Amino acid sequence: PPDAASKTGAGPTSSIGGLAAHQPHNQRKWTTPIWRLRLEFVPSKEHQLFVERKAMAMRSEQQLLSAKEAAYVTGVPLKTVRWILREGLLCDFAEKHKGKWMISKRALVGLKLAYETAGTLTLEDRRRLVRHVLEYPVTETVREDAVSFDVCSMKNDVKQRLASLDKAKRIIVSKRDILAGAPCFKGTRIPAHVIAAMRANGEQVASIIDAYPSLTEEQVDAATIYDMAYPRRNSWQRRPAWWETKLRTTKKGKLDTLLQGS
Repeated sequence: PPDAASKTGAGPTSSIGGLAAHQPHNQRKWTTPIWRLRLEFVPSKEHQLFVERKAMAMRSEQQLLSAKEAAYVTGVPLKTVRWILREGLLCDFAEKHKGKWMISKRALVGLKLAYETAGTLTLEDRRRLVRHVLEYPVTETVREDAVSFDVCSMKNDVKQRLASLDKAKRIIVSKRDILAGAPCFKGTRIPAHVIAAMRANGEQVASIIDAYPSLTEEQVDAATIYDMAYPRRNSWQRRPAWWETKLRTTKKGKLDTLLQGS
């Protein structure tokens, strides 16, 4: 028997995603319910850029440092820093981003403690002390058996070197349109690594300022700090052109004949 909908002239009821909608009979379309559709999200370039910028903002908020920066701030050799990171002594306060280690500022004291206790404690004892310092940042002294370590002095040293690094980063900047991105003093075209090399070769601060009157003693000291945290990479020496040129022909002959022909 005809239902009430057919008596009133309305078409059958169609259900889309659990919602009922009355459609005329001539406009009825059979569609797949939305809960049966398989949706696939393809991120656009704008979305990927947004995600990367958000991750960078999160890392800046967490105040992460690279392994080289952490090596300068803590005074720990770079190889030792990487070994401590691989052993996992810093727990969750260090992570790898695009193949490079990033360390939280909260873990710098633990990194220095792990280095200072290398020749005294075992690996497990060092791991336990570092974990305690990371979980309780207000700790001033830690003790293992009959050996105690002054964490307060480590904090002061790290704080002082971290402040000097931040100051050097404000003085020295890198821009693509200035010396192809080489780090230079802000407002000048003087490379910071050149000044640091002069200091490493024994040049006095006064003589450097005489050679570069626009510099100050503070800037010269900042160049040394910047070079320690961001050492200059050795430029790759390209092979000469004749080395890459392939031989067209080869000819064998006696040496006397070749000399006579020349």
